[in-house]
Amino acid sequence: MFRRIAIACFYVAGFSCLLAHAQVARAEDALDESYFGLKLVLGVGGKASAETTVAGVRGSADTDLDPTFGGAIEYMAPLHHYFVLGGMAEVASWQTDNGNDRNVLLDLDVVPQLRFPVTGMIELSLGVPVGFSLDFWGGDSVDTNIAQADISTGVGFNIGGLAGLRVSLVGGFGLLAEIGYQVHSFSHSAEVSTVIGRGSQDFDVSLGQFVVNLGVFLY
Repeated sequence: MFRRIAIACFYVAGFSCLLAHAQVARAEDALDESYFGLKLVLGVGGKASAETTVAGVRGSADTDLDPTFGGAIEYMAPLHHYFVLGGMAEVASWQTDNGNDRNVLLDLDVVPQLRFPVTGMIELSLGVPVGFSLDFWGGDSVDTNIAQADISTGVGFNIGGLAGLRVSLVGGFGLLAEIGYQVHSFSHSAEVSTVIGRGSQDFDVSLGQFVVNLGVFLY
């Protein structure tokens, strides 16, 4: 009887070892598979600048940015051992340090990325997200004692550079972290109403900010 118990324990231990080995092997191969990524986005530091032209005279102003926060989802497909191509959608809330309302940015990007496998479960990367941006102005309007301005959705582009780290874990997921710098540029149109009439005015906005992304990826 004891012999049978010992044999059963041996088989259970052997099966457990094989299962653990298979899970580790899958984790080591995971970095070569396509994956979905879910990220929390934080922007720190940086500046915002605005430019407009009134009566042929161009004026500009600069101000600091408050922290930006949001989230992103991406799908990345390795095309080569050292190259990945994917797409990313990101939503982030931003505000200047003297602003009253937060604006919302929507980015739709293509993300070419160089990858540098360190081990079968650890990877470094350099990516350049670039794409189309929409900026939704907080409150949609600006009111003062002498004028009111209805501000349209801004349209523009974004580009950035991200250095990243991915660590594959068992169970079909892993952890990722990225740090870099991102630039946005977009144009708004404002319909201005005063006591003497109405008119329209375009203005350009540029944002530059350091970014830190933390998240998970599923393969």
